[in-house]
Amino acid sequence: MIKRPPDVIVGKPNEVIIRQVLKDMDVDITQAVIVGDSLGTDVKLAKNIGMRSILVLTGNTRSLHEIETSSNIPDFIINSLADLPNLLLKAETDSENITAVPIQH
Repeated sequence: MIKRPPDVIVGKPNEVIIRQVLKDMDVDITQAVIVGDSLGTDVKLAKNIGMRSILVLTGNTRSLHEIETSSNIPDFIINSLADLPNLLLKAETDSENITAVPIQH
C-alpha cells in the first residue's frame, strides 16, 4: 500500500465545504447563516464568505468581552441553541428568510 497525504484538507474557516453544501442544497449564500460557537472559526468563516453569522454563547465563546475585542463580530448572538428557532422565526416574519447551516466541531 502506498501512503500519501490527502490532496485537500478542508477545515474551518475554509469556505470550500460551505460553498459546496449551499450549491448542493440550491440555497443562495445571501439566504443562509452560519451558526457556531467560535469567533475565530465559525464567525470568521461567515465573514470570509459573505454570510451572516449567529454566535451561540454555550461553547468556545462565552463572554461579551471576547466579542467586543474580536475582529470577527457576529450578526446575531444567542445564549443557547434553544434560542435559535425564535431568532429564525423573527427573521422570517421580518422578511429575512434565513436557512441555518450549522457548524459542528
